[in-house]
Amino acid sequence: MSYRLKIRLEAEADIAAAAQWYDQRYRGLGEKFLRAVDQAIARALENPLAFPILRRRHEVRRVLTQRFPYRRANRLLAGSRLEEPSSVQ
Repeated sequence: MSYRLKIRLEAEADIAAAAQWYDQRYRGLGEKFLRAVDQAIARALENPLAFPILRRRHEVRRVLTQRFPYRRANRLLAGSRLEEPSSVQ
């Protein structure tokens, strides 16, 4: 089964702010962070059921980025869609 992804504006803003924060620490690190987030999203789209459940009632699962202490929360919705309800650093 294939999944579609819907990212909320709040999550996009949070990702952008985190990338900017990393870039302020070390030039180019923000871009590496964004690539890590993209890879985490790709893993979630490939197999969303493989990730641990955070909130069973709403089917919210946690996806960690590699190298960066950042995680995404994804919720499976009807119609084979993933939604990013929030982001947590």
